[in-house]
Amino acid sequence: MATSGTYTWSLQVGAFMDNVLRLAGVIDEGETASSEQYDIAREALNLQQHQLEVNDLPIWKRDFYEFAPTESSFVTNDSVQYRCVKGHTSVAADEPGTGDLWEQYWVVDADTTVTPTTWALTTAYVTSIEVAVPAKFYDILICTCIQNSSNEIGMNIISFEEYTRLTNSKRTSLAASVPTSIAFDNKTSNIGYIYPQPTNSMNSTFRIYGMVKPEDADANNQDLDIPTRYLNMLRFAVALDISFTYNRDAETISLLTRQASYYADQYRKSNIEQTTHNYAKGAY
Repeated sequence: MATSGTYTWSLQVGAFMDNVLRLAGVIDEGETASSEQYDIAREALNLQQHQLEVNDLPIWKRDFYEFAPTESSFVTNDSVQYRCVKGHTSVAADEPGTGDLWEQYWVVDADTTVTPTTWALTTAYVTSIEVAVPAKFYDILICTCIQNSSNEIGMNIISFEEYTRLTNSKRTSLAASVPTSIAFDNKTSNIGYIYPQPTNSMNSTFRIYGMVKPEDADANNQDLDIPTRYLNMLRFAVALDISFTYNRDAETISLLTRQASYYADQYRKSNIEQTTHNYAKGAY
């Protein structure tokens, strides 16, 4: 059995651009593209990725993000102690106990193990409920809570809509041992919401496994950050875009259109299958 192969093959952006430009008939075999041609091809590739995202058919790969919950702010106001349940910069309307909107941001909590500060205007307050998920994440597939650096416990993933339907008392209740669920607002803020709320003394970290966006192609000498399962679809789609830029003949455009359509159909089918496939059953 041959042993000279590799499981870590990667394709550089420049090599991919050469292939695309040749498919479009812009350069010949052995010919080197100009810097302008490379720029046009890279721009077409990046635009294809973003257009697919807009059409809810994103190019994606799998990755994880590990974080410790933020310690919630505790304050006192008029001799009462409060715990922050929604991150914000304070204004008069959210002054705990008196502001018109204070219950959206605070709950009364007499925890004696914390050291509260005196509430003040124009101050940033934070909560352990919220986590800023990196912008590259499209969605969360699995979330786990890791206790004492060893015991990894699976959490429920609930929709952001379901989370918002919970009563405020449920969303802001403290976890007896570990939180059980997380919701992800991937439409407006890329914030994850942990439920029930982690306590400040909880010795746990969280790990999110999810779908992430590949990086844009910025330079020819970087590795292409796109899973191989998308490459055939993208090379014909990008070649088709470029063929219009360079006014290629009708026969070339027709051929590229057929190939681009074929691989786009394959992509749609595989994308549905992969997004519904259990994350733990394989990564690529």
